[in-house]
Amino acid sequence: ELGMDHTHFANPTGLHDDTLHASLKDISILMTYALGNETFAEILATPSYTTGPLASAPDGLTITSTCWPVINQGEGSFSIPGFLGGKTGYTPQAGRCLVSHAQQDAMHMVLVTAGSQDLGHIQDASTIYNWYFDRYSRKTLMEEGSALQEIQVLDAWENPTFTLKAPSTVTMDLPKDAVIEVLTEVPDTLQAPVEAGDELGILKITADGQLVHEEVLYAADSYRYSGFMHIRNQIHAFHKRHPVLFWIPVIPIILVLGYLILYIRYQIRRARRRRRKAKHRQQTQRKTRS
Repeated sequence: ELGMDHTHFANPTGLHDDTLHASLKDISILMTYALGNETFAEILATPSYTTGPLASAPDGLTITSTCWPVINQGEGSFSIPGFLGGKTGYTPQAGRCLVSHAQQDAMHMVLVTAGSQDLGHIQDASTIYNWYFDRYSRKTLMEEGSALQEIQVLDAWENPTFTLKAPSTVTMDLPKDAVIEVLTEVPDTLQAPVEAGDELGILKITADGQLVHEEVLYAADSYRYSGFMHIRNQIHAFHKRHPVLFWIPVIPIILVLGYLILYIRYQIRRARRRRRKAKHRQQTQRKTRS
C-alpha cells in the first residue's frame, strides 16, 4: 500500500533471513509514513526514558537511545543540525544501519545509511546531512496567482487580453545557487470561443536546465465568439499583409463616400434655400393682401 516495491519482510524483528530484503528508498518511505504518527515521532525525539517500577527494577528501567548520546553532544560527538531522531539497526550481513530525520530552514530530510561498522552509520549521516544543508535551501519557485503570460483572445468581443496566472505555489529544496526558470508552452493568441476549464498548455519549471516541476494550465474564464470582431480582424489582417492591395479598393470607396457626403450636403443646402424662398413668397403675399 505504501509503494515499497523492493521490500519483503520475513519476520517482525528484522533479524537476518535469506528471503528478507529492503531497499534504502523503501525504508525511507516507511520512515516518512511512520512519522505521521505523533507517538512514534515523540519516541524518536526522546534521548532516554525511565519506566515506572518493575518487578526486576523497582526504581524503573531507563531506556537510552542508541543514536542521541553521540549526536550534537559537543566534543567527540557527531554534528547533525536540526536532528530530530532516528532508529539504529544491526545484523552481521547488513552492518550498522540508521534511519533518521532532521530539519533546517524549513527543509525536512529523511536519510537511511547502512553497511557501516562501529559508528560509521552515524558518521555517514552527519556527513550527508551537513553536505545537504550547506548546499541546499528551500526555495519558492512560483507563487499562486503570479503573472505568467499575456494571451490575446481573437474574435472575442473587444479582443480581450488576459493574464495567465500561476495555478499554485511551488516550493522545493534545491541547490542554493540553482538557476530557476519558469516556462510556459502556451500560444500568445487563442481563437474564440474559449471556455473556462479548457486546456491551454503546459507549465514547466527547471533548475539548472533540469525539469523539476510540470503541470497543465487551464483557462480561468470564458470568452464568447463575435462575428463583428471576426470581420474586423480579417480586414485588419489583410491590411497588415497586403497594405498596397488593401488601399486599391479602399480609395475608390473613400472617393465614393466623399462624393456622397458632398452630394448630401449639397441637397441639404438646396432644400434650405427652397424653404427660405417659399417662406419669403408667403411673407410677400401677406403684405400684398394687407
